[in-house]
Amino acid sequence: MRRNEDGSPAELYRYQRGRLKHAPGSSKSQAADAKLRAAVSALEAEAERQLADPSMREPCRKALLSLQEHWAGLAHFVDDLRIISAPAPRAGANEASRAAFQPLRQAP
Repeated sequence: MRRNEDGSPAELYRYQRGRLKHAPGSSKSQAADAKLRAAVSALEAEAERQLADPSMREPCRKALLSLQEHWAGLAHFVDDLRIISAPAPRAGANEASRAAFQPLRQAP
C-alpha cells in the first residue's frame, strides 16, 4: 500500500526518519533527503500561495505571517541532522533516567 504524499507533518517526519536510518550519503538517505527538501519547499510555497489570497481571514493570515517570519528556524532541521535525530526513548527510560540522576545515598 502506497502512503499518501500530502505535505503533512507526518510526511515530513517519515522522510526525516528515512534520512536518519540509512548511512549518510547512501542512495536511500539521499532519496529521503530529496523528498524531505521537496516537501518542505512545497509547504513554504503553499503558505505563500495562501497569503496571497486577499480573502484570507485575519487569524489565518496572522498564523501564516508568523510561519513566514520564523521559517528559517522552523526549517533548520533540514540542513542540520543533529536536530530531531535523537532516538525515541524506550519504555521505562524515565525510570532509568531518574535512577541515574538520584544523588548517592550517604553510608550510615
